[in-house]
Amino acid sequence: MRKLKPYLLLISCIIFISVNAQKLQHDWENYIVSLNGKPVSINVDLGLKPQVPVADLPFVIIARVKLKNVNQWGMPDQDEVNELDKVEEKMVENLNRFQGAVYVGRFTQRGIREFYFYSNDTSKYQSSIGNVFLEFANFQWLAQAKKDADWENYLTVLYPSALDLLLIESRKKVDEHARKNLKQLPVSVLHYFEFQKETDCKTFLQSPVC
Repeated sequence: MRKLKPYLLLISCIIFISVNAQKLQHDWENYIVSLNGKPVSINVDLGLKPQVPVADLPFVIIARVKLKNVNQWGMPDQDEVNELDKVEEKMVENLNRFQGAVYVGRFTQRGIREFYFYSNDTSKYQSSIGNVFLEFANFQWLAQAKKDADWENYLTVLYPSALDLLLIESRKKVDEHARKNLKQLPVSVLHYFEFQKETDCKTFLQSPVC
């Protein structure tokens, strides 16, 4: 019986990890907001929200990458996007394997891209990230890890506002209608308009489209 203990321990660990993984449901969405007249592109896993904060993952790991070729809006060109996708894939793989980290999202603005992970182990996280950039040495990067038991970075930096959530849900409805080719059936969609001046709003409300 003594010889079986290591195997039983291994099996129990695998079951525990599997159960935890099943609890986290994923729902990735992209949305864009404006900050000081510049776009901010955000990718976030909305599916994590019902479980937030996750008590077993009290530390946030943030990796910032400086973009090389940006347009007037501070966004990368297509070639760099493809390269950044490979960086992201490798970073997610390394941090998940060695720190047990869960990837929750990223944002891109003003020539930078930040990746966010939550973990219960931040030891050697710099090495896990640094190994990624051995392959992509043309990127400048920095990273930090800190306590964030309340998941404030997920909730305040990445998670959409109530208005943005409405826009996301409306877009999902339209996409679902198009996917199912339900063009003849009515669908409720919320629209949002922003005006700099009250007179512009009045002009719009008096236009034929209203």
